[in-house]
Amino acid sequence: MEQGTRAVVDRRPDRAIAAGGMAAAGALVLLGVLAALLPADARRGIWLPVHLGIAGASSVAIAAVLPFFTATLGVARPVRPAARAVGVTLPLVGILAVAVGIAWGPLGLAEAGGACYLAGMAVVAYAALAPLRRSTAPRRVALGLAAAVALVDVGFGALLGTLYAAGAPQVLAEWGLLKPAHAWLNVLGFVGVTIVTTLVHLWPTVVGTRIVPGRAGAGMGVGWGLGPPVVALGFATGSDFIARTGAVVALSGAISLAVYGIARWRARGRWTIDLAWHRTATGHLAAGIAWGATGGAAASVLVLADGASPSAWSSAVLVVIAVGWVAQTLVGAWTHLLPTIGPGGPVLHAAQRSVLGRLTAPRLVAWQAGTALLAAGAVAEAWWGAASAGPGLVVAGAITAGVAAVASVGLLAVAVTMARR
Repeated sequence: MEQGTRAVVDRRPDRAIAAGGMAAAGALVLLGVLAALLPADARRGIWLPVHLGIAGASSVAIAAVLPFFTATLGVARPVRPAARAVGVTLPLVGILAVAVGIAWGPLGLAEAGGACYLAGMAVVAYAALAPLRRSTAPRRVALGLAAAVALVDVGFGALLGTLYAAGAPQVLAEWGLLKPAHAWLNVLGFVGVTIVTTLVHLWPTVVGTRIVPGRAGAGMGVGWGLGPPVVALGFATGSDFIARTGAVVALSGAISLAVYGIARWRARGRWTIDLAWHRTATGHLAAGIAWGATGGAAASVLVLADGASPSAWSSAVLVVIAVGWVAQTLVGAWTHLLPTIGPGGPVLHAAQRSVLGRLTAPRLVAWQAGTALLAAGAVAEAWWGAASAGPGLVVAGAITAGVAAVASVGLLAVAVTMARR
């Protein structure tokens, strides 16, 4: 259809796929919460909950939303819905196969899942970057660069994990150093770059102020875009110098994240409608920024202190970043985006905002308390072992944060189903 000389782009299929992907990611968050309640041996410590509820959920959410954002912000036509759907489905199937194969076997299932996941991310790369070739928007270069860096990070990070599952001798022999490289690439690189790039636009929109990246926004891009892969390279090569150099860059990114979050908050506008929904989205995103800056700084400081060493990575840092930042930011973003860009009209969106604004304070308090308990438990387990209070703190944290997550995802599920009535 034409309007004057410009084609009107129908983004409804793209929105529907993005919403469906967010719903699938929400289901993975719930699976991660349930996995955390299993015995330690069955969940392989925190491995299964993290790879289902965090790595899986964030991967599927990014696969669903990243191409939507690049096409929308780049003012370009998205790729065909079939490619978008494949790009969401393959990572979802892949992460489930990896989780089951690593946790309970057979390992061949994990290998196949890793290959499926990598194929899905290749499709996501096409879906995210192809529309920008036809874009004339000023931000297209920055969008394309951020998406490319994130997808390269996850490509190498997932490849390391797949080779580990396949039993590659060299990877197994060096896994003490390749494991933190894998975590830096996937969590701080892939997810971190995607989140901070999104926050440059999303955070000001949520708090009602101008989108002005400034020096802090540029610092986030450089810090999160360059720091994690350089740190990972340092671990992979066993170079203290390279790892510490990357950690300095990553630390600047963590500091820039905190500065940007505070600066946009101080310049916020006054919200007058749907206050409960607005406070829910704002609270989750603000807390997520705080945990993200804290976790990124802690991860960087560990590398600065110990260099390219297995001791330079802590499961407590992973918990802070994964539960406090990644999962909470996903929920905050879903809460804001579903009743604004999701399927439906103004009446439906107003009803969805009413649902999503329920139990704001209890959910926020429980989430922060649960994250703190999980981090404390991870530290106790690492330092004093299973005989310490660590396992109890982990279970208490998982239940506390899990209740908040289940409530939040449940309300999101109700909001999604309202669009189908």
